[in-house]
Amino acid sequence: MTPLSTVLHRMRWLLAAVLLCAAAPAWAIVPAEHELPRIAAEWTERMRGIQVDLPDASRAYLVAPKEGAEDLPVILDEKRVLQCVETLHEGELFPAAWLVVQQDQTDYDLMLRVTLDEMGGIRTPDIRFTTPTREWEIKDIKTFVRRVTGKRPPRAGARRLAVHRFASRIVTTFVHQGSRKDRDTGGLAALLPEGSLIREAVSVRFREQGLTVALVLRDAEFVPSTCDACDSGLFGHHDRGAAELVLTDQERVLDRLELGDLLGDPRPRIPRYTCLEGDGELVKNQESLWSKVSKRASVELLEPVDADGDGKALEVVIPGEVLACSDYRAAILAVYLAADGPRLRFHSYEDRPLP
Repeated sequence: MTPLSTVLHRMRWLLAAVLLCAAAPAWAIVPAEHELPRIAAEWTERMRGIQVDLPDASRAYLVAPKEGAEDLPVILDEKRVLQCVETLHEGELFPAAWLVVQQDQTDYDLMLRVTLDEMGGIRTPDIRFTTPTREWEIKDIKTFVRRVTGKRPPRAGARRLAVHRFASRIVTTFVHQGSRKDRDTGGLAALLPEGSLIREAVSVRFREQGLTVALVLRDAEFVPSTCDACDSGLFGHHDRGAAELVLTDQERVLDRLELGDLLGDPRPRIPRYTCLEGDGELVKNQESLWSKVSKRASVELLEPVDADGDGKALEVVIPGEVLACSDYRAAILAVYLAADGPRLRFHSYEDRPLP
């Protein structure tokens, strides 16, 4: 017979093995390196629109929603999620680990529990919270998780920790939503594709005919500025999008002129609000800006000028690419008479000093 002491010894080893297996997911599939971009993209979508509380009692998005975003700071985007996934993979921390995300210019850390599902994708974090920024060690996890959840941290990945620090914070942008009401009431909006943003429109007289020249953006977003770059005086808080100049007679679109190539950017910056003192600190601290600047008057861009000296103000000037942080190149665009009627065309460039 086997001695009792030997049986008990074997039972202890068996119990330890059972506990070890229970601590690690049975589906411990480690993704291959070439799968990381797909896995990161899927994880990004799972976290999109999820909010977390910040230490100062405000809130932030893990990843910004595609539509209907509130004026909140954003911690992660698809590029950053991929970098975090690569960090976890390189550290051989899958299938379960803790991830701390830190950012310069912020005073809080984001803690996420990262686990793989049965298909090798990353689950929506079931434990997620923020804390004041600190130096992290494994022993800290138990304390903070218990403080936030009231429970002991899960055993899976309990001693696996990755800290990823980003050198800058994400600048929150706000997607412009086109108004169906504007389209239904007719006018210029009704002549444009749904979702178009009319940044500015101006009337011009052309051979006794009243025409409208409009600067229109598609897929437009508002981008706050930190107001400390050499071109902040020119662009300030600006819009970005696929830009075009549109010529109409209020009944139909007469011509369109795409501006991406002319302005040196497929989604050029279009100035909207001038930077004022204190704006930069609001953006750097991820505080609300849109609610403040949206009450200001927009920068006027489409003032008709007589650029060709013919005595008729039929040209408009739109700022383009910055040259060596001292000057910028403005595009001058004109209304002219073609064989089939009034049309738009590129007139010339003019280099100007930055304001």
